[in-house]
Amino acid sequence: MVAQELKIGVTSVEWSEDFRDVVSKIDKLWQRNPPDIPTVSPKVSKKTDLLSEGTHVRVKLDEPISVLGNKLHGKFCTGDIRWNPNICVIKKMILSPEQPPTYLLDGPHG
Repeated sequence: MVAQELKIGVTSVEWSEDFRDVVSKIDKLWQRNPPDIPTVSPKVSKKTDLLSEGTHVRVKLDEPISVLGNKLHGKFCTGDIRWNPNICVIKKMILSPEQPPTYLLDGPHG
């Protein structure tokens, strides 16, 4: 196609006729069924592994950030940083009935 475009001097669009066929065949070959994402919050039970006070942790980010620490717009992509690079320490564990465990961390946002 590139050689044809160089000879004629016009952009080739012949491939667009076969595009839908190629996409449908790839979809059939690479079909996958990802596991369901749970929609309810986990509850504390005897089997729940809890983190103790003084444990060093990283906080999950709400928005993606760049390598330089600047916020990126939009949703998370495959290569985005999803955890805060700063390490925090658990100061206190908060347990409430029928709620997931929460932790009070050191730092400005505690």
